[in-house]
Amino acid sequence: MQIVRTITILILFASVPSCRDNGVGPMESGNPPIPLALGNRWTYVDSLYANSGLVVDTISVLILSSRRDNVGLWWKISQPFNPSIAAVEFMASQDSIFSLQYAESPSGGLTSIRSLEYLSPLGSGPIAYDAILDGDVVIRKSILRSTNTLSTKAGMFSTSLRVNYNIGGEEYKESVVPGVGMVDLEIVNNSTIPAYQWWTRRRIQLLEFHVLQ
Repeated sequence: MQIVRTITILILFASVPSCRDNGVGPMESGNPPIPLALGNRWTYVDSLYANSGLVVDTISVLILSSRRDNVGLWWKISQPFNPSIAAVEFMASQDSIFSLQYAESPSGGLTSIRSLEYLSPLGSGPIAYDAILDGDVVIRKSILRSTNTLSTKAGMFSTSLRVNYNIGGEEYKESVVPGVGMVDLEIVNNSTIPAYQWWTRRRIQLLEFHVLQ
């Protein structure tokens, strides 16, 4: 299925340096929100609620390889699992997950950017932070640790991270289980632009997974 991205860019463009690090060093994490190891795999059911009816597809994600650069260890996945994260390389650092994105540099060519996608809050309150969309747009995200039991197609989990953010007219609500990965993502289309109102909702749910801790 073609990834749905109906973005009205009313967000400030970010001026970010090459390989942005968000103040976090290259230490690898022992318990990241998304477990990164060769062969880890996830299968999602992708349901798009359009005006013409329900369209259902599957997304199969596999960690294919890894490489190390001067920032740290990057893991490459077979395809994106979240339509708001246009990246296929990820890094775990100090219980946070970063994606590797690219933007055009003023001198020409592409500049690599490290975007903070997920982190593990230490307290019970929500934490706000900035992520990058498509290498050049800042997204404000909020993450909260929840101890309410989460029931999903892939099982029941006692602890999860709830991530909320908005992109243009789209409202994102994610549930991520540390040591498992993203287990649920709901996108609600609140766009006021008629050309973007052909769909109302999208749900990406984890069906099954295999991860190495």
